[in-house]
Amino acid sequence: MADSLFGRLKGSLDQAKDIAVKSVENLPTSMEQAKDFAGKGFDITKDLTAQSIGTLSNSVEQAKTAANKAIDFAKEDFQANGTWSYKTILIPIVELEQLENKLNELGKERWELTHLIENEQNLVLILKSPNIGYIANTIRLAKGNV
Repeated sequence: MADSLFGRLKGSLDQAKDIAVKSVENLPTSMEQAKDFAGKGFDITKDLTAQSIGTLSNSVEQAKTAANKAIDFAKEDFQANGTWSYKTILIPIVELEQLENKLNELGKERWELTHLIENEQNLVLILKSPNIGYIANTIRLAKGNV
C-alpha cells in the first residue's frame, strides 16, 4: 500500500514538474505577447491623445475666432454711440395739427426736427436721430430709460 501511495505521489510530482517545465518554456512567448499587447495599448493611447489634442486645438481656434468677432462687434457698437443719423422728408403743406401729428409720430421713432424749410407747395423736414449701439440700447432698456 505504501508503494502504491508512493507511486501516486511520484506521478503527481512528475505531472507538476511537466507543467512547470512547460510554463517555463512558454514564458518567453508569454512575455513577447505581453510586450506586443502593451505596445498596441501604447499606440492606441498615443493615437487617441493626438486626436484629442487636434480636436482641442480646433476648439481653441474656434473660440478665438468667436471672441475676436465679439470684440469687433463691441468696438463698432461702441463707436456708433454719440453719432447721428439724418433724414429728410418732403411733405405737402399741411395744417399745423397735421404737422404736429407727423412730428409726434417721428418723435416716437426717436427723430428730432432740426430744420423746417418751406417752399410754395411743400415742407422739407430735416431730422436727426442719435445712434445708440445695441449694447447701450440694451442697457438703457434694462434700466427702463425708454
